[in-house]
Amino acid sequence: MEAFSSPSKYFGAALALRTTYNIDSAFQSAAIIPSCNHSYQLHTLQQALVPVMGQAQELQCVTDGQGRQVLVQLKVSLFSNFSAGCLEEGTQDFSPYRPCENQSRVFYFPPNQKNPRDPCP
Repeated sequence: MEAFSSPSKYFGAALALRTTYNIDSAFQSAAIIPSCNHSYQLHTLQQALVPVMGQAQELQCVTDGQGRQVLVQLKVSLFSNFSAGCLEEGTQDFSPYRPCENQSRVFYFPPNQKNPRDPCP
């Protein structure tokens, strides 16, 4: 794929995707802010992303040392023109993360430059 044929093109494409699919802005518009103390219903996070990402998205989580479900990744399928597509069932997934669970609330932690692996001890 031409967009990924060099490091500068790869990172340029990543920045363009970040602008096109502005997740931070979508969350801010829905009054979802990073917090160590406040969690959200999974549906609330998903619905905030629909205007930007459409329905074909999967929020992925980890469980931290305190048993909290923490949002770590957004999985979305893109077509070769970088438009959002549908998530394919049965495709091999190499991600170490799992889909967030509906029955548990989801934490959206703020970034912590000094301790990125444990931003909310």
